[in-house]
Amino acid sequence: MNDMKSIGTIISYQESTYMVIGYEACDIDDVIVPHYVVVPIPLGYMNPESLRVIPINEVDMIVQEGYSNSFAKKYIDGRSFLF
Repeated sequence: MNDMKSIGTIISYQESTYMVIGYEACDIDDVIVPHYVVVPIPLGYMNPESLRVIPINEVDMIVQEGYSNSFAKKYIDGRSFLF
């Protein structure tokens, strides 16, 4: 799954469920790799340690897509262009 999803999307990763709350670009071996910033479901944000960063291409399954409008689509399309 290499296409970026909108904020609020619920994903499954390594037998856990998370909600996407943001995006981050990580430099791995001189290659910029897009990641989701996520929080666990159902607990959400509890403290900085509850945040996880997951490569978008390692997501196991999209459980539910988050809300997306024209602004979100333009933002994601622009971010996708960076990778």
